[in-house]
Amino acid sequence: MVFLLSLQVDAEEKSLANCKHALMDPIFRQGHQTDLGNSPLEFFREPFANKSPRIVLMIGAPGSGKSTWALGAQLNSSWVVLNKDQLRDSVIKKWRSENRRLQNGQIPDPQKYDHLFSPEILTEAETEFTRRLELALKSKHPVVLDNVNATYYRVPLMRAARMRGYSVEGLVFFSDGYQPLVSRVRTREKRGGLGLAPALIENRYRAMQFYSNRFKVDPNFLPSVLPLPVAPPTLFYDLPEKFKSIDEARAALVSNERHLLDQYEKENVFSRVEFVWVSDPPSN
Repeated sequence: MVFLLSLQVDAEEKSLANCKHALMDPIFRQGHQTDLGNSPLEFFREPFANKSPRIVLMIGAPGSGKSTWALGAQLNSSWVVLNKDQLRDSVIKKWRSENRRLQNGQIPDPQKYDHLFSPEILTEAETEFTRRLELALKSKHPVVLDNVNATYYRVPLMRAARMRGYSVEGLVFFSDGYQPLVSRVRTREKRGGLGLAPALIENRYRAMQFYSNRFKVDPNFLPSVLPLPVAPPTLFYDLPEKFKSIDEARAALVSNERHLLDQYEKENVFSRVEFVWVSDPPSN
């Protein structure tokens, strides 16, 4: 069971805590309880917001329903949906058809996690993702980024879209704990989808809580004219493992790392944020 909560508030921040409290209020639940029937189609019905093309970042841990919702955009031919999992699969199929081998000498197997996330496959998939995103932004197509997008590593993508006049939106998927997500991924795997280790799902869920507990919303936000410095992925992915909160991490980081974190956090601003609460795993 999934609930879509459209919280129209004037506050500068929307938080998961407030969202979960709102879930208990019948006023917010009325008309929004759904079994993923028409709600995804409704959300993606309008490709433009105030004449600006929309880019929607799906934000959530594995198994939270992001790709299911993205189908709502895929059924609308004006949207471009980019999914790194699908791109990795495409790269592996290409390599297999060309009989290319990984550095370990093996032909890539889409059912093997270490093959899917090998450096060679990741690099080629990332290059193709960047190419397709750039083409979509240039042509002003509405875009869905169907990735985890749990950390501030999403900020350069947000800036690139905003610099081209896009309305940057977040569609946030969350649940009470990561165990429901593990159950959903197991069900997905039984149906032929990608299976992931519970530890990885927990890691992504922790990152989600760490970076995406609060969202700044400002439809009129303009990015800095200064170049956004390149930050190593480890700066974002390692912090949830070491610290309990961003504030605790900021206090412990060295000056340069703290400066990078602050710059990325400053531009982690959305034109609009909606929440999807995933309560139960799907039935087998």
